[in-house]
Amino acid sequence: MIALDFLPEMLERTKTAAAEAGLANVGPLEGDIEAIPLADGSVDHVISNGVINLAPRKARVLAECARVLRPGGKLTVADLTVAEEELPPEILTHPATWAG
Repeated sequence: MIALDFLPEMLERTKTAAAEAGLANVGPLEGDIEAIPLADGSVDHVISNGVINLAPRKARVLAECARVLRPGGKLTVADLTVAEEELPPEILTHPATWAG
């Protein structure tokens, strides 16, 4: 299992958490989600927990995920969602703001 992050502090937290959980198969990897430092087709499953939501170039992130996934690989995304009634009209009527 590879844990990708661009912050060394988060990679240290990952190492610590994996060790505490007894997970010897977790390998922290420093890198950017918009330029994943892995070979094409080298990953079975990409899991994003809030990362894509924070990325300004979401299309680039998704393209990178597709690039590193092997044929038949899976992408699982858990990001922030809101209901329409929670957003002001100026957000709802501007597609770029809504998507951002």
